[in-house]
Amino acid sequence: MPWTSSGAQRASGNSPISNGPVTRSSQFASWHPGVDQQPTRRSGAIQEPTRSLAQARPLAQARPLATNHPSTFSLRPRSLVQARPSATLAAHGREPLTRVERPRHARLRSPIGRRAMFLPLIALLVSLTGAAAAPAPAVAGAPALKLVVIVGPSGSETSRYLGIGEAFAKTGERYGMDVRRVFHPRATWSKVLANIQGAKLVIVLGHGNGWPSEYPPYQTDTKNGLGLNPYEGASSYSTKYYGEGPVSKSIRLGTNAIVLLHHMCYSAGNGQSGQSIPSEWTAKQRVDNYGAGFIKSGARAVFAYYWGQQDDFVQQLMTRQATMDQIFMTRGRGDYDGYVGGRDVRFASVRSRPYSGHLDRSNHGYIRSVVGNLGMTTAQWKAGTAPTPDPDPEPAPTPQPDRTAPKLTALSMTATPPATAADRIRGIVSPNGDGIRESLRLYHTLSENAWLDAKVETDDGTVVGRYSKWATSGRTSHLWDGRDGKGARIPDGSYWLRIRPRDAAGNLGQPATVGVRILTAMKSPAVSNAMLYPNDGDGLASSTTLSSTLRSGGELAFRITTISGQLIAEWAPGKQMRAGDYSWTWRGIDMAGNAAPTGYYRALTVVKTEAGNEWWGQTIFVGAFKIFASDTSPRRGAKVTFVIISTESLSRNPSVTITQPGVPSYTVGSQSTSARGRYVATVYLRDAGQAGMGSVRVTGIDAGDRSQSRTMELRID
Repeated sequence: MPWTSSGAQRASGNSPISNGPVTRSSQFASWHPGVDQQPTRRSGAIQEPTRSLAQARPLAQARPLATNHPSTFSLRPRSLVQARPSATLAAHGREPLTRVERPRHARLRSPIGRRAMFLPLIALLVSLTGAAAAPAPAVAGAPALKLVVIVGPSGSETSRYLGIGEAFAKTGERYGMDVRRVFHPRATWSKVLANIQGAKLVIVLGHGNGWPSEYPPYQTDTKNGLGLNPYEGASSYSTKYYGEGPVSKSIRLGTNAIVLLHHMCYSAGNGQSGQSIPSEWTAKQRVDNYGAGFIKSGARAVFAYYWGQQDDFVQQLMTRQATMDQIFMTRGRGDYDGYVGGRDVRFASVRSRPYSGHLDRSNHGYIRSVVGNLGMTTAQWKAGTAPTPDPDPEPAPTPQPDRTAPKLTALSMTATPPATAADRIRGIVSPNGDGIRESLRLYHTLSENAWLDAKVETDDGTVVGRYSKWATSGRTSHLWDGRDGKGARIPDGSYWLRIRPRDAAGNLGQPATVGVRILTAMKSPAVSNAMLYPNDGDGLASSTTLSSTLRSGGELAFRITTISGQLIAEWAPGKQMRAGDYSWTWRGIDMAGNAAPTGYYRALTVVKTEAGNEWWGQTIFVGAFKIFASDTSPRRGAKVTFVIISTESLSRNPSVTITQPGVPSYTVGSQSTSARGRYVATVYLRDAGQAGMGSVRVTGIDAGDRSQSRTMELRID
C-alpha cells in the first residue's frame, strides 16, 4: 500500500491525470534535474553540480585476477580512469581529459613469506609486460550477468544521459556482462519488456514521476516507474510513464537483481530541480514508493542517485566484496558525488517489508538513497544465493488514520507577513502578455505538506475561478496567474482569493483570504533613459520619455516624484483616454520651471479604470555621475574603492578628488571597466587629520568637451 502522511493507504481521487499510461508533451520539459551547474542553494532550491559524472569515464585497464592458488595476489582498481567520452565533451565545447588513479596496493592472500613470493610475483609481472590489462572474462560455463541500461527521453538533457548510459554499458561489457541497450528514441515499453526479463542489474536514466508530488492523485499506472518513449522515434520532450503497476506485473528480474535509478526526479527523496528540500517524512515516502514496484519484480536493492557519483557503480558491484549498504556508503570528493554521512536517515520499509531504506542527507537535500536488503553482498548478487533478510532498523510503524487538519497561516503578498490586518492590501496581477505582473506571488505558512485549494470570488461570493497548488510545510509561496484554473483569464476587477489547505489524507484546514485585483488596461509601460543630465545644456542626455499602451479606455497620467513621493512634474490630461499608444518626455524641469537637483526620482505611469487603479514605476537618476563607495564611513588610512557611472559619454577617464578634515585635498585617477560608462577608482585615505565629514568630487569631460562634476559627502572616522 502507498505511503500517506500517516503511513495508511491513500484513496485515489479525481484528477486530470489519466489512470492509464500518460504521454507528457513539451510543456512539461522541465521535469529533469537540470543542467550541470556548480552546486548552489538558492532560496532553498537545489541545483546540480558542474563536475562531470563518474559514469561517463571508461574503466581502468587493470586485470582482477581470480584464482585459488595460494601464491597469487590481486590488483583491483579503486575507481575509473577519469575520462569523459569525446562526443559528450564535444557537446560542451571541451577536449577529453584523462586522469588515472593508482590501483589499491596489492594484498597477499597467503601466509607464505615475502621471500617465497618474489619469484611468482616477478613471473606474473613479466607476463604482463607490454600488454594492456583487461577485466577477467566470465567463468567458463557460467551464464553472463545481464545488464540492461535504459535511457528515456529527457528533453535538453537527453544527449548527456545517453553518454552516461553508454559509459555504463561499456563498463559492463569490459566485465563480460550481457549488456542490453534500450536507448532513446527507441526506449519504448515493448523494447524494455523484450530485454529486461531476467536482468541482474538495471540502470535507468530519464524523467521520474514519483509520489508524493504536486501531480495527484496517487495511482500505480504512471507513478514510481519508468519514463519512456511513447513510440519509436518520438521527441525527447515527449514521455510516456509506466508506473509501479505495469512494472511489477510485466517485469521479472533475475535473482537478487539490483536497480539503479539515475538522475530521476523523486526517486532519491528530492523532488524536481529547483524545488525546496522536502521534509524527511516526504523523502522516505518517495524512496519507499519508488522502490516498491521494482522489488515486487525481483529486485533486492534499489539505488537512487539524483546526481553523478565519483566511483563507477558497475565497477563497484563487479570488483568489491561488500554489502549493498557498504556500496551505498562509498564516499566521493564532495557533498554530492558520494556518501556524505552525519545526517543519515534509516527506516523500516512500509511498502517492501522486511526490507529497509537508507537516505544520505546532504546540504543539497536527499539526493542519494537505497532501499531493499541492505545486507545482501555483491557475491550473493552475482551467485543468486539467498541473502539474509535485513533486520528492521526500527519497528515497522502501525498505520494510523491521519485526522490532523493542516493549518494555513500568514497568507500575504509579501515575504514578511503584514503586522496587522489593516496592512493587507489587494495585490495586482496583470496577465496581458507584456511580462509585467503576469502573476502574483502569494506567501504562506503551512503546518504540513498540503494542497492549497483556492476559490476566486467576487464581493458577493460568486465563484469565478478555482485552482489547486501543492505546497510544502513551513514558509513557502506559490504563483497565481489571474486565470480560472482552466486557462481562461478572469475579467478585470476586484476579487477575493479564499485558500483552504487539504493534506494527503484528505483533511481540510481552515481557509485564509486575501484581496486581489486583475488589471490589464495598461500594457508595456517603459522609461527610455534611466539616467539624464540636462543641466549642462549639451543635449547628450537631456531627457527621458515615459510611454505606455492603453488596451482599453481609462484616465492616464505620467508623473515624476521624489523617492518619498513628492510630485515634481506631471502629464495628466484628467480625462478619459481612448485605447492607443501614449508618451511624454521629461527634460528635468520641475513644475515651477526650475532644473531638478541631482538625485534619484521615480518615473510613474498611472491608469485609472472602473476596475481599479494600476500603476508602474521605475527609479531614474538626474545628475552627471552616480558614485558608490565600498565603505560609506571609512577610517583614516583605510582603502576605499569608488565605482563611478557616468550619465554622458566621456572623452577621458574622470578624476576623483578627496577632501578630509585637517588634510589638504588630493586627486587620483580612475580606470575604465568593461561596462560602458563605468569607472573604478581605488583610494588610500590619508592617515592624518581628524575624523569628520569629508567629500568625494568626481570630475569628467564629456564627448561634447564640456566639464561636469558631482560632489558626494563622505563620513570619515
